[in-house]
Amino acid sequence: MGKKNVSFPTAVTGISLEQNNVLMTVGETKLLIAKLSPTDVTNTSIIFFSSNETVATVDGEGNIIAVAPGNAVISAVALDSGVKDTANIIVSGNVESISVSGVVREVAVNKKNFEFQIYLMNGTSLVRIQDIAYSLIGTTSQFDVDWDNEKDLILLTSGTPYIPIGGEFSFTQKDIGFMSLASTSLLLDGNIESVKTYRIGDSNYFILRDLASLLNFNLGWDSATEKIIITTIINAEAVKILQNNFTLEVGSESTLSVEFFPLDTSDQSVTWTSSNSNSVSVDSTGIVVAKSPGTATITVESLDGGFKSSIIITVPQPTTQPTTQPTTQPTTQPTTTTEVSVQEQESVGL
Repeated sequence: MGKKNVSFPTAVTGISLEQNNVLMTVGETKLLIAKLSPTDVTNTSIIFFSSNETVATVDGEGNIIAVAPGNAVISAVALDSGVKDTANIIVSGNVESISVSGVVREVAVNKKNFEFQIYLMNGTSLVRIQDIAYSLIGTTSQFDVDWDNEKDLILLTSGTPYIPIGGEFSFTQKDIGFMSLASTSLLLDGNIESVKTYRIGDSNYFILRDLASLLNFNLGWDSATEKIIITTIINAEAVKILQNNFTLEVGSESTLSVEFFPLDTSDQSVTWTSSNSNSVSVDSTGIVVAKSPGTATITVESLDGGFKSSIIITVPQPTTQPTTQPTTQPTTQPTTTTEVSVQEQESVGL
């Protein structure tokens, strides 16, 4: 008898969703695609289910329907082995045709001025993500921007300088009167963020204060100049004790001063240490006290970056005054005058 070829079923070892973070608006539908591995599995059945069907539902094919604002997790489970993958769904309310107006507004970023072309929505400033990215180049809040048009995603990478693409700080359509909420998802370092995206003309815009919170920069307003003020954390690059090496007498004290570079470093906290506190002590405010003869190296260190600067303080031996002996005056004997009578004077021949 000939041997028969026996085929064994190929089990599912993994499942992955094409999108793990999805931002939707109420009423919107999206297809969630799941891929099984290996590619030649025998049983390709997948079960989809939602953790919160009041927010988002999903059918057996992976079609998601956004029902109401909120969050839900869609799970895809391989029926063969039970392996699963999940997608976070954020549903925002649908906004129809909100009135906006385009204006030019000066924005100071760490005291460097830019002219932003922005839109106002009931007094709220809307900006393009690439304009903010350009203005933050070289700061601690810098980030790069990329677009995935196929998946309708804007991808931000923190800490990476933005590469300008041209057209920053310009209107796509200055006189437009209305906008709508877009379905574009914003991802920061791979994580979906629940910030609203607005479609104006052919560009996506974001509320400025939402970006400030997301990208860790401070936002202010100068009413006198009608200027938007953006500040970021400014890291220390160096610290220096302003005094040079000096001498300090026993029992004396002096206050040391430091200077940061840049001068507007955000965190200017420091610690002080003495190499010989028996001779020279230093407190947390930089006050040094000479305690006994000797030398000490006084060092300041910045908490931001650990930058250091040192000086040497010398405490000399106290000077000794020479002992002076008191001057002795010679003793003068008193002169005695004797009164002699006339008769006595005559008797002696005077």
